[in-house]
Amino acid sequence: MASKLTTQHKWIIAIIAVIIINVAVWFFGLSPALEGVKSAQAELDARQGKRDSLQQRLDELNAIDTVALEQELEVQRIRIPQVGLLAEFITELEKVALGEKLVVDRLSISEPSAREQFMVTSISINLTGQYPALVKYLTFLENHSRLVIVDSASFRAASDGKLQCTIDLDIFAEDFDPITPHKAPGRDNPFRL
Repeated sequence: MASKLTTQHKWIIAIIAVIIINVAVWFFGLSPALEGVKSAQAELDARQGKRDSLQQRLDELNAIDTVALEQELEVQRIRIPQVGLLAEFITELEKVALGEKLVVDRLSISEPSAREQFMVTSISINLTGQYPALVKYLTFLENHSRLVIVDSASFRAASDGKLQCTIDLDIFAEDFDPITPHKAPGRDNPFRL
């Protein structure tokens, strides 16, 4: 049986077969591969953007002057100590008052309480003396090496031309000793009248 296909028909069939093979290769081979390449490129772009962002953040962190920050931290540790050293602070208040020839009439201390991440203790002190000495005492408190916040200071006339001053202040620490001077065992509060 002889083939009735001419050379022209054979070429047409060959071209159609090549086209069908190309379409099949495109749909089943190249198209999914191109989609994979596109998604891989998108993922690569996203990762490069993240890398660039992290590199920029690293450069910013490397630019921070850690020595200056450590020095500032040391200054803050002095201003807000880890342990409140309440007894030492009260002793210092008395010594400075005596040095200025002021009389400590009354000194009261509140229980430490939390304020943000620190503990705070409120102290109220009544002093009697001359006005310049009282102003020096207030200046000492305001310029103290540790964080002391003077909430209020009130003056009123006392006897012998002197003034009586009531100062309310807060001192801060990371924590205070649980035994304060007025709760120390075997001792009376020396500041109560």
